[in-house]
Amino acid sequence: MKSKHVLIGVFVVLGAAALVSAGILIGKTRPSAAEREGISQFATSSSAQMSGSAANSSSNSSAPQETCVQKEKRITKEKNIEYQPGTLLVSFKTTVTFSQAKLLIDSKGLKLHNSPSLEDFENSRWLTVNVPQGEEFDWMCTLRASSEVKSATLNLLFDLAQ
Repeated sequence: MKSKHVLIGVFVVLGAAALVSAGILIGKTRPSAAEREGISQFATSSSAQMSGSAANSSSNSSAPQETCVQKEKRITKEKNIEYQPGTLLVSFKTTVTFSQAKLLIDSKGLKLHNSPSLEDFENSRWLTVNVPQGEEFDWMCTLRASSEVKSATLNLLFDLAQ
């Protein structure tokens, strides 16, 4: 029997392999090779989306460009990716303080998912943020556009063998 677990960490920033080797997954179990491949592919596509926005806008193609929201929804559906509704994992640039990160989240009318400590933030540079259910993709793209944010991604669910 398999159960659902939420990934607590920012795999796009740390890399899926680092998360697996560090044992950051709840239950300290490792995903299967197929799940690791899915994580890797999703991380690569999300990372490419973040860095490729400027390249996409300068394309000479006459076809309409996908918006960030459309692209992320398409990738999530194509790869059958499951995520925790109502939460995002947001990573901040190293120059952003804990207070600045909280202020940014507050300024958007959002709340932190838990009460992270300053020490936890300084070590990881990420926060779990509550967003309205059904608006995860909109907020993910909105937060990515902020100069203080390094990345924003869905809080993925994984099937872990017991």
